[in-house]
Amino acid sequence: MPTAPAGSFRVDYIDAGSGPGVLLVPSTASGNRQWRALIEAGSDRFRFLAMNMFGYGETSPWPADQRQTLADQAALGLAVARLADGPVTIVGHSFGGSVATQMALELGNRVRGLALFEPNPFHLLRAAGDRAGYDEGRRIRDIVKRGGGAGDWMGVAEAFADYWVGDGAWAAMSEGRRQAFAAALAPNFHEWDTLYADEPDDDVVAFDLAQLRTLSCPVLVLRSGSPRPGIAAIDALLRRSLPEWQFGEVAAGGHMAPLARPDLVNPVLLEFLERVN
Repeated sequence: MPTAPAGSFRVDYIDAGSGPGVLLVPSTASGNRQWRALIEAGSDRFRFLAMNMFGYGETSPWPADQRQTLADQAALGLAVARLADGPVTIVGHSFGGSVATQMALELGNRVRGLALFEPNPFHLLRAAGDRAGYDEGRRIRDIVKRGGGAGDWMGVAEAFADYWVGDGAWAAMSEGRRQAFAAALAPNFHEWDTLYADEPDDDVVAFDLAQLRTLSCPVLVLRSGSPRPGIAAIDALLRRSLPEWQFGEVAAGGHMAPLARPDLVNPVLLEFLERVN
C-alpha cells in the first residue's frame, strides 16, 4: 500500500475507486482492510481512501514515551484527506469513529458528511455525569494498560474480544486466530490515552458536546441492536444532545457488524454517501 507523510510520521492507506472522496477510519485491531467489502461495493461511485492508524500496516508506530491524543490520530487522516480532490465524507468505526469525529471538526467545511458506527468517545460520559458508562470503558482501558504493560497480550486479547466482539468470542477462536488478534492489539495501549487520563482527576484533551454542535455537515450514527451498556450510553447521550443528527440501528452483528455483517451495514453507508455527495 502507498504511504504519505504526516508530519514526522508516515501513514499508509488504500486508494481505490473514482468519484467523490470518502475517508475510511477502521476500528482497533482491524486495520484498513476491514473496509474491503464497502470499497468493492462502492468503488464505481466513490474514491475510497482507507487509512491505517498508528502502528497498523506500514503506518509509523506511536512513540512509547509520548501520550497520544485524538488530534495526533486525526493528523494521519488529514494527510490522507489532502490526496482527495475537494471535500470528503468520513466514515469511522469504534475508536475510528472517535478519530473520524476529530477529523471532521478539524476539516470544517471541507467535510460533506460524517458516518459513525458505534463510536467510543467515553470521555463525553464523564462530562455528562454518567459514571457507570465512563467506568465501563475505563475497566477495559485498565486491562489493556496493566496487561499490555506486563506483556500479557493474550490476557488482554481475551478480555478485549469478549467485550467488543461478544461474550464467548475468545473461546470460539482458534489458537492461530488468538495469536494474531493479540499481536494486533499492541497499538491499543496508546489509543486509550486519547479518551482516558492516567489520573482520575486529569482532563483529557478531546472534543466535547459544544464542539460537536458546531459540525455543519450531515452526521449519521449507527449502533447495533445489542450494544454494550457504555456504547449504548454514548449513543443515548448523542441522541439527546444532538437531535439534528441522524441515528439508526443494525439488527445483527454486534459492535463488529461492519466486519461481521457488511451485508447489513454497507447498504446504509452507501445510501448516506449517495445522499451527501
